[in-house]
Order: sequence, then C-alpha cells, then structure tokens
Amino acid sequence: MADQRNVTTEQGAEDRIERAEQLAREAAGYWQTTVRGLFAFPNATALSVSSAVLYLTGLAEQSYKRIEALTGRLGGEISRELGEVARTATLPEPERAKRQPSA
Repeated sequence: MADQRNVTTEQGAEDRIERAEQLAREAAGYWQTTVRGLFAFPNATALSVSSAVLYLTGLAEQSYKRIEALTGRLGGEISRELGEVARTATLPEPERAKRQPSA
C-alpha cells in the first residue's frame, strides 16, 4: 500500500510539474504580448507623428509651388503691361492713343 501511495504521489507531483510548466509557457506568452504592447505604443506614436509631419510638409510644398506659379504668371502679365506702357511712351502722340493698354 505504501508503494501505491508513492506511485500516486509521484504521478500527482509529475502532473503538478507538467501543469506548472504549461502555466509558465502561457504566462511567458502573456509577458511577450505585454512587452510588444509596451514597445508598440511608442512606435505607433512616432509613426503617427512622422506621417502627420510628412503630410503637412507635402501640403506646404504644394501650396508654395502653386503660389510660385501664380506669382510667375502675374509677374509675366505685369511685365508685358509695363513693356507696352514703356513702348507706347516713346511713340508719337497719335500712335500712343491707338495703343493704350486695356484696363
């Protein structure tokens, strides 16, 4: 009978050890998830901030190019108008009246 108790006790101990190992593996999985989560939050924050900055700089660059193109066109029109005014100023009076720039 003592042998049977020892066998039962050993099996119970082995079962407990196996269960403890199983719980330890499960706990390790939770710890890995926790550590990933701790690192995921700062990474997600950094990626979000960098994407927002990249988006804003892209918008600023587009706006700058549009403003530059618009001022270039306006500058060209103003230069043409000033060129016509300068040319008409050197013409005699009757010719000057014919070539007045349109307002």
